[in-house]
Amino acid sequence: MKIALIAFCAVSGLFLWWGFVLSCLWDWFLVPFGLPSITTVEATGLVVLLTMFMPVSDPKRAGYNVIVLTVRPLFLLLFGLVLRAFS
Repeated sequence: MKIALIAFCAVSGLFLWWGFVLSCLWDWFLVPFGLPSITTVEATGLVVLLTMFMPVSDPKRAGYNVIVLTVRPLFLLLFGLVLRAFS
């Protein structure tokens, strides 16, 4: 039961992290085109919805997948900052 609670909190944290990154990128690049701004909670909902359509990853690479799911949004956010600086 304790492991399930830890896993639930970790997955929820990852969804919120992805939602935060999506809301930042949305505000930076889509709001100037006239789309409405979205909150982190709304972006997290979009991430959860889109995750349902993603293929299930290989369980043998679970450690690698956790690292990718944690670090990839950071690189996307940094790349967005660089693009925003030049726009």
